Amino acid sequence: MGRISKKDLLKKLDISYGQLYRWKREELIPDEWFIKVSVPSGQETYFDEELITERIDAIRRMKDKFRIDEIRSILNNNGSLRTYTIVELCKIRELNLDVLQLFSSSNGLELNDLVAVYMISKVVDAGIDIRSAEKLVKVDLTGNNVYVIGGEWVVSACDIAEASCDCVAIRYDACKSLVLSLLGSYGI
Repeated sequence: MGRISKKDLLKKLDISYGQLYRWKREELIPDEWFIKVSVPSGQETYFDEELITERIDAIRRMKDKFRIDEIRSILNNNGSLRTYTIVELCKIRELNLDVLQLFSSSNGLELNDLVAVYMISKVVDAGIDIRSAEKLVKVDLTGNNVYVIGGEWVVSACDIAEASCDCVAIRYDACKSLVLSLLGSYGI
């Protein structure tokens, strides 16, 4: 887990201290993401860099389209309460329609399955055969709550890039956050 200090986060993402804490008060950023660390001069706040960056990007994408309570609902939805229909999911340009058709049932998809479909879509869109892509993406929702990707491709919450590794662990929470923000940006 890569950490970033509050000071570096504010500078990197060009946001103010007040904005960051407003989003915390509005429950757009979970309180537990503010990691307090004792230092000789007192206490500093750190964040998981990937999670907080994805969350702030999602908030920025949605803030002009949705009310705060709608954004909160989208970001804090655990996804277990609903199934997304195929009609709804076909609106999402980031999902490969062939992958969606192959992996969805007539009832649609729950969030965990949708996250896997999103990741397989990214691999297929990068030029990997759909059956090979299915084998590259392995889902482990137990323990550390990660997706493990094998082969020569890395699927991150942000993009796909060639990599010189055999296996990469991706935080499930970051991918889930991205998919939830996509759902929100399409009004689903």
